[in-house]
Order: sequence, then structure tokens, then C-alpha cells
Amino acid sequence: MYNNQENSALAIAEAEKYLQKGQHEKSLKACARALEADPSNYKAYELRWNILCKIMSGEGARKTMESEIESILTKHPETPDMLNAVYSGYMYLPGRTQNVPESLFTKMLQYPGTKAYLSALVGLAERSQDASEKLEYNRRIIDEFTISNAPMLSWYIMAYQELLRLAEQNRSLASDEDLDELIERYLQDYLAYCRRNQWPFQLAYTQVAEWRIKLSVKLDKALEILEDAERRLKEKEEQEWIEGYGLGVNIEFAQNEITRLQGQIFLKKEQWKEAYDAIKSTAPPYLTSLGNRFKEDTITHFFQLGMVAEGMGQLDIAIQYYTNAHFAPKPHTKACAGLERVYQTQHGSLEGVDAFLKEAEAFYRKREA
Repeated sequence: MYNNQENSALAIAEAEKYLQKGQHEKSLKACARALEADPSNYKAYELRWNILCKIMSGEGARKTMESEIESILTKHPETPDMLNAVYSGYMYLPGRTQNVPESLFTKMLQYPGTKAYLSALVGLAERSQDASEKLEYNRRIIDEFTISNAPMLSWYIMAYQELLRLAEQNRSLASDEDLDELIERYLQDYLAYCRRNQWPFQLAYTQVAEWRIKLSVKLDKALEILEDAERRLKEKEEQEWIEGYGLGVNIEFAQNEITRLQGQIFLKKEQWKEAYDAIKSTAPPYLTSLGNRFKEDTITHFFQLGMVAEGMGQLDIAIQYYTNAHFAPKPHTKACAGLERVYQTQHGSLEGVDAFLKEAEAFYRKREA
């Protein structure tokens, strides 16, 4: 014999199965049974509101949900779980955080350390149009939680990523010293996150190294991270976790990513020979199809080889690579500047560069035809 809470949980499990199959009416009926057995099962409300937003117009779902939310807020005792369920309901509606009343955020922030508190910080960061505010909310997430106590680890890890994206868009938001410390914390927490999930450490090593490259923050540390990645790649545990992870990740792919990132670092450090070796060895399969030839990573590959050739003084070869990158259907944004720079090096000025570019384009079109 099951008690009310157990009956409610069973009904929720049934509702989730129906929802996965797209059987929305049956799922709603199962939610109703869950709430009849346990009116404080807020997961049932969340599931119900999710379904309503799938089967009703935005305005219709809003009217129904707002009535139910008002009833919950007035008749149920305030708890973090209740507030978080209400917040989730608003987030299902078109406009997401724009639907959430300020008063609800205020209540959620009265429960530090809870899922409701973390949800509020994430929601406020998403809603804000001010980069400094976004930075502050995401900073609070990583400062007020830890990898061991964050209710939703994926959101905790994403807060690091959002902080780094904001810094990439506006470097005045953080100093190099602050970014160095932030990236170091990110690596340690991401590694702990991977260990908890038995995911390959390569995910953390390569992503963190890539952020150091993007932001040009202590590139020598990025090289050290990639050396750690190579050592880890030889360990049996890492190889087993790579095999179990799937999603196209294998040992060859992981090694290729390490080498590719090393090439980017050498490029930034103007170590041309090392950059050339790494970039050439990780060439995308652009000869296998026309589609692959014009993919973004192929165009980036051509541009990088152009930079290497230019750095090594092989200007005619640099022109060939820059031409491939500039006149592609989706050109590399910096390839034209590369062509102009090489032309100026060869001729001492930019006089006649327009004719040079037209000639390069004509050669490219004829060859590609």
C-alpha cells in the first residue's frame, strides 16, 4: 500500500513518460492525479505548466498559469521549492525571465544556498541588459556556491563560461590578473565536475586552454594545461571515460584538439615553425567534399596558414592562403587585411592594392570553377 507522497511520485513518473511520447492529455491527467494525492508536489505543477505551454497559445497558457500561481502563493506555505516551481512556470512562457515579477526574485533571494536562490541569480543575469550587472550576478554564483554544494552543477559551471564570455566582449570588465585567477578556479571546478560525472578530463583541459587563448591570458599556462591533457590522455581511466562519453569524442579526436590548440598558442606567440607543424597536422578534411572546403574551420585553417607563411617571410604562399580565406563564400573577417599587409610588405605601399585584390579574386574564381 502506497502513501500519498508515493502515489504522487508514481503519477509524476507516469506523466513524464507520457510527455516524452508527446501524449500531452494523458500527461496532464497523470499530473492531476499527482496533485490530488499530494497538493504540495511542486514538480507536478512544473510539469503541468510545461505541458500547458506546449499545447496552448502563449496568452492562453499565461492566463491559466497566473491564476494557478496566485493560488499557490496565497494558499501554500512559502518554501524554496515552492518559489522555484513558480519561477520555472514563468520561465516556460514566451519571454522567459521577462515574465518573472521582481517580488518573486526578492523572495527567492531570501534562501541562500538553495536551488531557488541559484535560479534567481541565473534569471537576473539572463534578464539584465547591463554587462556589469550580468558579471555581478554570475560572480555571485561562483563566489556563494562551491562545486560541492551547488544545487545545479551545470548552472554553476555555466556561470564561469558566462563570465569569460562577458570579459571577451568587454575586456575592461576584468583585469588580466582577475581573469587568470578566474580561469584557474574554472579549471579546478571543471575537473571536479568531470570526475563526479566520470567524464573525460579533456573536456575541461581543452575548454579552459581555449579561453586562455581567446583572452590572451598567460599563454604559457595554456601550454602547461595542454601538456597535462596529453599526460592524462595516456591514463587508462581517461581512456575508459572517453570511450564511455561518446558524442564523437575518442582518443584521436582528443589528441587532435590538443594539437590544434597548441598551434593557436604558437601562432599568438609567433613561434612560426611550431605553429606550422601543429596547424598542418590538424588540417580539416577539406578535400573530401565541396561542403567541407567551405566550412568555417577550413577557412580558419587557411587563414592561420597564411599568418604562418607571412610570419616566416614566405609571402607568395601567404597570398595563396589568404586568398583562399578571403574569397570563400563566407570569408574570414581578417583575411583581406592579411592580403593588404603582404602587398604592402612586397611593394612598400598600398598603391595599386585594389588591382592586386581584383587579380587575386579572378585567379581564385577561375581555379574554383
